[in-house]
Amino acid sequence: MRIYLDSGVAITAAQTRISSSGLYVIDTLCENYNVCFPREVKVEVVDNGLVGGYPDAVRLNAKVNAGQITVERAPAVHSKYERIIRGYTGLGSGDIAILKVALQNRRNKRQVVSLSDDHLVLLIAHRL
Repeated sequence: MRIYLDSGVAITAAQTRISSSGLYVIDTLCENYNVCFPREVKVEVVDNGLVGGYPDAVRLNAKVNAGQITVERAPAVHSKYERIIRGYTGLGSGDIAILKVALQNRRNKRQVVSLSDDHLVLLIAHRL
């Protein structure tokens, strides 16, 4: 199964250890699923995080470089959905990308999960 992570989920997964194993949540996700980021999420959590010196960014960058996390371009969506998504204020580029991924995969009926911890993103996804 393919899992797309938004910025908040990716950062939390790279910061949180599983007490019984000592592994980070991101390690377990990468071992069991095909983990993906939209390109915009990679910029937010890896590129900007490395500039800021965040250890979670280093961990995520290593996963990307090892091919354990795939970085993909967010798909184009129908202009109707594009207008709806862009009509909301407070969405970052990663939020918009994860919504586009969710829409595209729902339309194609693929076994894909898009994970977000952002209430607004979850609300919009439910309404679309």
